[in-house]
Amino acid sequence: MARKKINYDKHKVVDTKYNNRIIGRLINILMVDGKKILIENIVYKALKMIQNRLNLTTDAELINEIESIIHSAKATHEVKSTRIGGSSLAIPREIHPRRAESLALKWIKRFSPLRKEKDAVQRIAGELLDIKNNIGQTVQKRDSTNKQADASKVFAHHIRK
Repeated sequence: MARKKINYDKHKVVDTKYNNRIIGRLINILMVDGKKILIENIVYKALKMIQNRLNLTTDAELINEIESIIHSAKATHEVKSTRIGGSSLAIPREIHPRRAESLALKWIKRFSPLRKEKDAVQRIAGELLDIKNNIGQTVQKRDSTNKQADASKVFAHHIRK
C-alpha cells in the first residue's frame, strides 16, 4: 500500500523590518550575487518614498498598499504550449496564486531597471507607483498575458484534467 504523501511547507521568507512575506520575496527576487543587505536598504528606501508620496502614516497602511499593488500586478491566466495530435497548441490555463505572485515580482525586477529615473530606489518606487496607477510596463505585461489567454480560449477544451 502506498504511503501518504507528506506535504512539507517551504520556509516562509519574511523581511526583517516589516515581517511581511511579500516584501521578503521582493527582496529575494531583486537580490543579485547574494547582496541581501544592499537590496534590503534599496527596497526599504523605496517603500519609504512610496509612503511619503501616498501620505501614509503607519507601516500597516504601507504594507496593505504594497500588498494591493502586488495583487494588482498579478495575471489571472497564461498560455501553456501543449502537443496534441502532432501540433503545438497554446492552451490557456489559470495561474496558481503563488505563481502569479512570483511572475508579478519577476516582472517588477525585469522592468524597473529599464526606467529613466536616477537610481534604483526611485526606479523601484516609480514602478510600484505606476502599477498602483495602472500604467507602466509591468501592467502592460500582465495585460498582454491575459489577452493571450483570452485569444486562445478556442483551445480550452483540450485541457487535461
